[in-house]
Amino acid sequence: MEKNSFVLINKNNLINNIKNLTNKYGDYEYYFGVVKANGYGHGYDIIDILLENGINYLAVADIGEALEIREKNKDVKILILEPVSLDELYTCYENNFTITISDYAYYLKVSLSGIKLNFHLKIDSGMHRLGLSDPKEIMSIYNNKNNLYMEGVFSHFATENDDYVEAQINNFKRLTAPLKDVPIIHMANSFNMVKHPKIPFCNGCRLGLAMYGFFDDNKETFNLVSNILQIKDVKADDLISYGAKIKLGHDGRIAIIGIGYSDGVYKKSVGRYVTINNKKYKILAICMNMAIIEIDESVSILDSVYFIGGQTDVKYVSDYLNVEPYEVLSIVNPKLKRVIK
Repeated sequence: MEKNSFVLINKNNLINNIKNLTNKYGDYEYYFGVVKANGYGHGYDIIDILLENGINYLAVADIGEALEIREKNKDVKILILEPVSLDELYTCYENNFTITISDYAYYLKVSLSGIKLNFHLKIDSGMHRLGLSDPKEIMSIYNNKNNLYMEGVFSHFATENDDYVEAQINNFKRLTAPLKDVPIIHMANSFNMVKHPKIPFCNGCRLGLAMYGFFDDNKETFNLVSNILQIKDVKADDLISYGAKIKLGHDGRIAIIGIGYSDGVYKKSVGRYVTINNKKYKILAICMNMAIIEIDESVSILDSVYFIGGQTDVKYVSDYLNVEPYEVLSIVNPKLKRVIK
């Protein structure tokens, strides 16, 4: 049996998730679809679906992601969230990308370039990652009318719906209060849009993980599917895979699967389950390009194996590995085919 591993995207769930969010939290003018890290592992072919169902601005991590999207989506607005190198500023102009300015020294260099660009000003309201927090620097950028147009101002939360969220909102409001007539103000991400009342002075929000499931009544959209390369009967004391230390302890069957840690399946996943025909089966070993699971007589070599999906969805995998769902999604090899249906 030839190898066939791919990511399967549930189109209906994705559409319903976006509509649920934009209907329930419908007080915004701008809904940013955050599609960094290959669309949270979903691939950029989902972008047309996002734009057809309520997303009207995209946000990516870097210019490489923006350029990849621009090849297919010529007109959509794209915000690059991380600083762009000075020698790539003209590429941003040519492709109508919106850049982020989060540092005053960087602002001066971009301004001196003379290249006409739209930008969003990143405020550090308390996360202490990227962003400005000096009122004088913020006002200097706002007051200087040059080749740069301040289309937006934004910040990012460090926590979810707690006292520190309120502190960050107050800091953001204090630092941006003198900025009049800025078209787009956005602060809420998925967690805080869902768990916190709308911030009155914001007209934009950024949807990331919420689009892909995990919030309210939304359903997961991501499945990692592979196939069985071979089925073997083994004895109780037969030694399995590298190290010659794994054995079933009873006579049984194993299946060799065409997926491994190079595809984004953590070696720490040994011991967790996969789903075949809506039934769970344990992972015995994970190699670079293959994995071995224990199966029973009901499994056929033609059956699909869901490493993520079914009863072993992203939430199950992230809980088992004790990592965030973001990590489970974003490490899946981008070279694997994405299938949307």
